[in-house]
Amino acid sequence: MRLQRDFLERFPEHAEKTAYVSDGYGGICLTHEVYLNRIASGISPVRLTGNFGSEVFRGVSTFKELPLQKEWYQGELSQELGQVGEWRDPVIGQSSARFAAFREIPWKLATSLHLANSQLQIRTPYLDNELLRLACTSPSNISGSFKPAALVECLRPALLKIQTDRGESGTNFRMTEMFRRLWYEGTFKLDYWATEGTPHPLTYPVDRWRVNRFLPGRHKYLDYRQWLRGPLRGYSEDMLGSSNTFVAGLVGRRVVTGILNDHLTGARNTLTDLSALMNLELINKCLFLREKDSAPE
Repeated sequence: MRLQRDFLERFPEHAEKTAYVSDGYGGICLTHEVYLNRIASGISPVRLTGNFGSEVFRGVSTFKELPLQKEWYQGELSQELGQVGEWRDPVIGQSSARFAAFREIPWKLATSLHLANSQLQIRTPYLDNELLRLACTSPSNISGSFKPAALVECLRPALLKIQTDRGESGTNFRMTEMFRRLWYEGTFKLDYWATEGTPHPLTYPVDRWRVNRFLPGRHKYLDYRQWLRGPLRGYSEDMLGSSNTFVAGLVGRRVVTGILNDHLTGARNTLTDLSALMNLELINKCLFLREKDSAPE
């Protein structure tokens, strides 16, 4: 399955549907979910996914706080943002499986699941009630220590001959496997640094020379930062450039202009802030205003 030309050509329509279907939780950078799962529904009405297994059984987590840039605290939200203290949840120390099941998946990861489920039926074996009960009741000292390779070696050792997209497994010599792992891990990190994770000092040269085009063995295909500076530049400018936008009233016109300009000029990597502003604007348009227009008189 591939993103076709109409994905970018009709991006505003796709983005608005994403915001509406997800009740505002799915923002700009998840716009591809509805699109690709609609294509998948033409192949099969049911999608079987291995999502959430690493979080529940291996203790892998991408849940973290993303600090806001200082300019966010200059608008009308400054008082509310200033009251937010350090977040700490007691479930974190109890069990990585419990944190995944009761915090990370429902608060963060389930958004992609809801978007996909709007187009086809999703089956998630790793969220089976009995498996969750087993993971959540395991002693804290072994929670998150599940090793999938050990299980595969025990039940289907022949599968270990197939290397993963991160260079694991395979049947080559140990030295070859070590270099292969270094290659895959290195290209994975380079791919991230050339797309959404570009450090601020490298943003301009990376974008100016389109470094991501020359990276070998690319892992990522969603270049939202590049799209919003290229074919979708007019969309981001139209959404945030007006003086009477919704977000301008929340954080101030100067803040919105600064974030938008830094993104378009490549002065720094503002994808996180830009997507947050665009998400808020979409929530206002697709949820608040639509509900107000459809309310009975």
